[in-house]
Amino acid sequence: MLELILKVLQWINDFFLLNNRYDVVVDCSDNLATRYLINEACAVTGPKPLVSGSALRLEGQMTVYLTKRILSSEEVLSSSNLPAEHRAPCFRCLYPVPPPASSVQGCSEAGVFGVVPGIIGTMQAAEVIKILTGVGDVHTGRLFLLDVERNLTRSVKLREPSPDCPVCGNDAVRNSVDGPLTNYVLFCGTPSCDKPRNMNMTMNSHRITVQQLKSYIDSQSPYLLIDVRPKTEFDICHLKSSMHVPISELFRDSVISEIRQMMDTQISKGATLPFPVILLCYRGNKSAEAAPLLKSALLSLRCSNSDHDLNGKVNDSIQEELKSFNTESNPSDFIVCDVAGGLSAWSMEIDPNFPIY
Repeated sequence: MLELILKVLQWINDFFLLNNRYDVVVDCSDNLATRYLINEACAVTGPKPLVSGSALRLEGQMTVYLTKRILSSEEVLSSSNLPAEHRAPCFRCLYPVPPPASSVQGCSEAGVFGVVPGIIGTMQAAEVIKILTGVGDVHTGRLFLLDVERNLTRSVKLREPSPDCPVCGNDAVRNSVDGPLTNYVLFCGTPSCDKPRNMNMTMNSHRITVQQLKSYIDSQSPYLLIDVRPKTEFDICHLKSSMHVPISELFRDSVISEIRQMMDTQISKGATLPFPVILLCYRGNKSAEAAPLLKSALLSLRCSNSDHDLNGKVNDSIQEELKSFNTESNPSDFIVCDVAGGLSAWSMEIDPNFPIY
């Protein structure tokens, strides 16, 4: 029987859920905090075999943590450690300290090659069948590695279970409903899901919605739409009216000068002021970060093209002009916007046939 449970993983409820209803747990989660929490729940309530899989970009991993077999009810109630031949390291044994949050990327940021989760998921299913039926060797104490880019697979031996592990070690507490040992969201410094983060809308007073972007496009009024995604993503899909400037190149002097020149050309032809320069990315996060920087760069370029004194310093009047451009009461002849939600929102709210990836 397949049962779908749509709920956030919480300790008290899920302690009884794992303890009373399931013999094997399969971890297909997308973030470190949840992996640590599931690992501890399986250790405390059994231990139970934890079939863990992960996929990122063109690589995948799979192993079975804690134990290779289902424990009897007497073994669970005894709270004694399993014989060494039936034990396996847990996730916390291997990763007692999480990696720096800044170095962790999820699928929403780094992407994943579509077939990799399918391959890893199928292997996880095979391990569950082997555990339930007792057929074959369960993949405990080893880590299966898949590299689709180079067509390589290998299995590496993992370290032995740590006797000092706070989750499954010799002094670990079994069958406790008091709560997890650690607040894993704080422990990892990352959210408990891989859902893309929403940017603070107050960070940029000139954010526009995808509906407003569509109005710009439909009106045929002059504007400049810049897609700042990497070339590989731009080649997958893009709006026809957009020009491509990857964010890694956006702030080069030559690029800033080219953007300013295109703006001036449209303004000289009578474009409505302030002239809109619109930044676009996949989810609206990178474009939101780039928009204020691009505005500053364009303003600095205007000043650098103005008169300078003999010492090469910008005249006081120009400095005051630059300051005034950064206030809402004295806007410049252009406005830099970014699109909230990016192309993902465009696909969801404007054009359902627009491809997402």
